[in-house]
Amino acid sequence: MIEGSALFLATNYMSERMSFSSDVVQKDSLNTDETITEVGNTLLNLNLANGSKSSTSSSTSSTPSPGVTLDMNSGFGQFSSIAPGSGLNLSSSNPRLSNRSSNNRNNSRTNRIFLPDWEHLLQYNSQSTTSYTFISYNVLAQAHLLANKYLYKKNKRQHLQWETRFIKLTNFFEKYPADIYCLQEVEKNHLPQYASYFNHASMNYIYENRPGGKPDGCLIAYNPVAFTKLDEYRVDYSEGNPMGNVSDNVGQIGVFKVNARKNPKSGNDEANGLNQTDSPNSEQVLIVVNTHIVYSPKNGHVKLWQIIKLLDQIRQVKELYKDWTQSIVFSGDFNAVAHSGLWALIVDGQIDTGRYTKGSFSNQKKAQSSTVLTESLPRRLLPLQAEHSQSIFEHSLDLQPVYKKSDIHGFYTQTDSNGIVVDHIFYNGVKPLSRLGLWSLTDYRPDQLPGDVYGSDHMPVGFQFELLEAGELLGN
Repeated sequence: MIEGSALFLATNYMSERMSFSSDVVQKDSLNTDETITEVGNTLLNLNLANGSKSSTSSSTSSTPSPGVTLDMNSGFGQFSSIAPGSGLNLSSSNPRLSNRSSNNRNNSRTNRIFLPDWEHLLQYNSQSTTSYTFISYNVLAQAHLLANKYLYKKNKRQHLQWETRFIKLTNFFEKYPADIYCLQEVEKNHLPQYASYFNHASMNYIYENRPGGKPDGCLIAYNPVAFTKLDEYRVDYSEGNPMGNVSDNVGQIGVFKVNARKNPKSGNDEANGLNQTDSPNSEQVLIVVNTHIVYSPKNGHVKLWQIIKLLDQIRQVKELYKDWTQSIVFSGDFNAVAHSGLWALIVDGQIDTGRYTKGSFSNQKKAQSSTVLTESLPRRLLPLQAEHSQSIFEHSLDLQPVYKKSDIHGFYTQTDSNGIVVDHIFYNGVKPLSRLGLWSLTDYRPDQLPGDVYGSDHMPVGFQFELLEAGELLGN
């Protein structure tokens, strides 16, 4: 997908290191030999990856496996071992390509690292389907890592250095090219590096920093060939916060015109960009929502405020574009598991806060708070709150999860609480085609997040989808 990426990283690596703030460099400086070895091995891996390219909208008809494993015995980044069952050859830049059998299944568990595979959700013809790839990833702000070093006692020191982590993050982007990335915890001081990478990848981006002087924020990177940005909205959860606790988090909404049409009414007009908005439903928009909900497991009332504000903002944006055919992809680090009030509100469209405590609203931890959520609500009307009952919140966005509750059980995207899934994707108006596999709890590896392969303490989630047009029903 990205030509010359290895050369790009090689020529920019040392200059990028100089751009870090002095306090981070002082605390986080790399041993020179470690740096050279890390860069050399990573660039070797990228050079191998550049041998084969394919479109991000392509698909394969082979049977997918839950994932592959990376054999660390032969050195960093040598993709040589495959998990039991059918797998993928990661010597190409696109992890959806050719099958390969396992050669080293008897290797030590400590030297085998899970890599997600694209799991098919339905069969489709890749030649006649216009599909898009979407990935959401909490990339771990270095400022948060440094402030919470006690969380990473099991991780090797070199895996916690920002320079090393950034190479691994971009290496992941290389292996899993997407049309849209939604990233959380993008540190503002490191934004120039992300911008340089995505610009080199011919992608545009929009970014929103957290309020209250926080060091990080959310970023949406997108393929400008596939999408044209029409508008962007900042959702500042500190504004109007009635909950009495700090709410220094942010959400972002991007509205994108879809540049490809499955059934253009006029080939000439479509090619020349003429008569784009002459009639309702003549054009299609994709509404992309990205957020990072507050972590604090015991402050469910703050989480409630943040999610209802964001859902209400999505509703307003949909109303602004009511004359357009609309699709929604909504993702982020929600700091809530599937069996929670927050999930229920998004997916079911309604919750009764009288049935949840401040802790069970996210269910990240057990018995964090016994206070009924309704008792923490202010005595004024909140977004999505039913007029007939203070405890009821509801919406009609009809959002569906890419990973259902049954799909999430037994897997993790974050090592907190011995492994839980807090990163989610929801959608409306799209047809999911495949999704990234999740890391099984039977292979719980907190020392690998960050570790030999991954640059964050979260795992990415993602899916490939086809847009539905006006009047088209899911499943057609």
